[in-house]
This record gives sequence, structure tokens and C-alpha cells, in this order.
Amino acid sequence: MEYAIIVIPIVTFFTALLTGVVGMGGGLVLLLIMAEFLPFAVLIPVHGINQLVQHLTRAAVSIPNIDKKIALQFGVGAIVGAAIGSQFVMDVTEEIFKILLGCFVLGCLIFPKLNIKLPKIPGEWPIIGAVTSCVGLFIGNTGVFMSPFYLNRGLKKEQLVATKSACQVAVHSTKIFAFVVLGFTIGPYLLLVILMAIASFAGSYLSKKVLGKISEELFLKLFQITIVLLSIRLIVGGLNDTFNFW
Repeated sequence: MEYAIIVIPIVTFFTALLTGVVGMGGGLVLLLIMAEFLPFAVLIPVHGINQLVQHLTRAAVSIPNIDKKIALQFGVGAIVGAAIGSQFVMDVTEEIFKILLGCFVLGCLIFPKLNIKLPKIPGEWPIIGAVTSCVGLFIGNTGVFMSPFYLNRGLKKEQLVATKSACQVAVHSTKIFAFVVLGFTIGPYLLLVILMAIASFAGSYLSKKVLGKISEELFLKLFQITIVLLSIRLIVGGLNDTFNFW
């Protein structure tokens, strides 16, 4: 924990900068690096608090653009999904979590390239909310896989960003609540959470200053290389811990 209190806020700063410059990816990199320092039962809620603050801020300044119907239906589903997932999440071992997280993040690199636009299904948003919230308990970050559901829904860019943030607020808040019910206490990690929040703000603020001054293409390439290496490290580590290859 003594190293985590130093390393994680620094990484949070740079991942917030990454998100501000490239527009995505910071949360995934942060999750991967936090997995090297924190156990699963601590990592998911602490990362969730950091993401909740970011999305809550984004949603708060964009309230007029939020599609209230989608957000409300999604939120109801998220409550149900978290309630279901919480019955099983503590059965996940550290080794399985590492493998799942590594595979999930690699999938996040591939999934957007498929350019999938899912057809609209009647009553879909409570179902999407439930599935996303349930999966979020086990993985931590489901933003990339939520994106296709917002396409072809008649949302303008401002509405899409605001509505997605509002839905992410539901995902992270229900996830945090579930872990609290399961025994997580923020007390020992309060300083870490505060430092991460400060680092997130600083990174986001600085990104506005350097936006356009840094090669986005180079930044994105470095991000992809980093995330692939970290994912492979997690997967190999999880497999080795499970099967004792060496």
C-alpha cells in the first residue's frame, strides 16, 4: 500500500491527461496498473469511486443534454444488475480476475474497430443497465462495450456524451454500493481516493492546455502498446498463479 499511495495518483494524473488528449482509454490503463497494487475487492470500488467522480462531474455540467428516459430506465436496470452480480462477485479469485481483466481490455482494443451498431430492441435500456452493472462488478470498466448501444438512437453528440456519463454514474454508484454491502470500507483508502481525485482534476485541466500541442497519433500508439503489454502481463501472471507454469 505504501507504493500504491505514490504510484496510483501519478498514474491517475497521466491517464486523465491521456483521456483529455485522446478522448478515451485512461480508465482502462488506470485499472490495469491498479491491479498490480490492489486486491480485487479493493481495486474495483476504489477505481469505481474515481470514475464516479469524473462521470458525475461531466453529467452535472451537461444535465440539459441528458436523455432522462434512457438514463432512468438504465439506472433501474443497473440496480437490479448490481443486486444479481453481488451474489457471485466475491467468488472470483485474484487469479481469475487478472485473466478476465486482461482479456477484457484486449477486447476493448478490438471491439471499437468492428464498428458495430446494434438494432433497437423494445424495452432495451433496463436490460442494458442490468447487464452492464452486473459485468462492471467483475471487470470494473464497461464504457467501451456500452458505446454501440447509443448509436442509431437519435442522440446528438452532446446528448450521447451526457447520457452515457449519466448511465456510467448509475453503473459506478451501484457497483460501489454493492461492494460496501459486501464489506468494503473506504477508511483505509480515503487518502488514496482523495489523491486520485486531485490527480484526475489536474490531468484533465492540463490536457486542455496541451491539446493540439501533442501528436494525438503518437499518444494513441503509445497507449495501445502500453495497454497490450499490461494486459498480457496480467493474463500470463493469472495463468501462472493458477497453473504454476514456473
